Amino acid sequence: MQEFFEVLIGWANDGRAGDSGMPDPLRLAVLLRHFKDSIRSSSKWRNFTAWLLAPFGRILGYHKELEKYAFPEVK
Repeated sequence: MQEFFEVLIGWANDGRAGDSGMPDPLRLAVLLRHFKDSIRSSSKWRNFTAWLLAPFGRILGYHKELEKYAFPEVK
């Protein structure tokens, strides 16, 4: 779970999060999908959109951003 917050903070520090501190929906979907076994949103709609949008975020390469902040082994 620490890695989840490391990525969120890293995105915020790099300006990849909005004013509220949340990343755009595609980045958030990739992150939630990566942590699907340990972190779930309380919103069923957010969980559904993460499941639906994560493949598009991966196509755009957002999963590679995870490497920079917490996951050197992610390919």
